[in-house]
Amino acid sequence: MKPSHITFTGLDEATDLEKVVALSKMENCEWGILFSRNRQGIDPRYPSMEVIEKMLDAELTFAAHLCGKIAQHVMETSRIDIDLSKFSRVQVNHTDPSAVALARFSDNIGLPVIGQWRDSNRFPEIYEGVSWLYDPSGGNGLRPSTWPKNPSDHPVGYAGGINADNVATVIAAIGSLSPAGYWIDMESGVRTENLLDLSKVQDVIENVALSESHC
Repeated sequence: MKPSHITFTGLDEATDLEKVVALSKMENCEWGILFSRNRQGIDPRYPSMEVIEKMLDAELTFAAHLCGKIAQHVMETSRIDIDLSKFSRVQVNHTDPSAVALARFSDNIGLPVIGQWRDSNRFPEIYEGVSWLYDPSGGNGLRPSTWPKNPSDHPVGYAGGINADNVATVIAAIGSLSPAGYWIDMESGVRTENLLDLSKVQDVIENVALSESHC
């Protein structure tokens, strides 16, 4: 089974949005924008709020990925002071996510929420408005030795060390683990010198398409 879409995380201030729009016409893509109180506008993976506002004018599907103190605040309060109206989904990158808090957050913002999950043995219980992304490496590009099966009737995501060289192998390995559907997410695997590398993104898209043609 092919992924429902591919999430490429980490649009940065150097990203050519015209090329991003063109690539999105080749495959169903979601583009993750990272948010952090301490890194925004400093680390290339976390563009300034001014740049993010310009990005959101593009005709693309966006996901907000909340990190660090922002994610912690969401887990504690189920609220946020960032305008998320132009995003399709919101991912909360927290090491100990609470499905109840995430479901409450989803209800408060009126958007689907993704929790980052790191337990290789199982996916957590599904709550209304909450999906799970299995990512044991937490964005560090480490590929797990095994992938958990999704027993629910809700789609889940898989991430960790996925890149153009291994994406076909990964799809073959996880394609039957989530009968309800799945997506794949990558960040480190499509970067060069900490910048989003659209040539690597294109290689991933082409290799996914090639793997699908052989299914």
